[in-house]
This record gives sequence, structure tokens and C-alpha cells, in this order.
Amino acid sequence: LIEEVKAAHPWGDATIKTLLHRLMQKGAVRSQKEDGRQRYHAVIDRQAYVEAEVQDLLDRLFDGRPDRLVALLADRLDL
Repeated sequence: LIEEVKAAHPWGDATIKTLLHRLMQKGAVRSQKEDGRQRYHAVIDRQAYVEAEVQDLLDRLFDGRPDRLVALLADRLDL
């Protein structure tokens, strides 16, 4: 996993391990020992994560109203 992340980002081992630890604390990732190596598995799928992040964005910036986000995007895209 560390090598995969390093291929996409210029992060050091410690940074990646810190990120994994934080994800485990939040319940997004679990780990288990397999064949003498630590294996990490996602607990939530991408769709659930994206939906939660969008809802958080709506709640923080748009009073929970998707129409306000859509209006902003429509203005920016000149629709």
C-alpha cells in the first residue's frame, strides 16, 4: 500500500502511516495481519464516502440546501 501511495504522491512512509492511523481511528479503514504483513481494508465504499463529504459541504456552506450549491455551480459554469 505504501508503494502504491508513493507512486501517486510524494509522501514519506511516516506520513502515509499517520494517514492510515487516522483513517482507522475514524472507522474508514481496518487493518489485520496477513502472511506476516499488515493489510488495510476500506470499511466504507467510495460512494458512501462521497455522499457523506457532499452532505458535510452542504451543511457547512449552504445550510444543508443542495439547491444553493447547484445555483453556485450553475453561475460558475454559466448555465
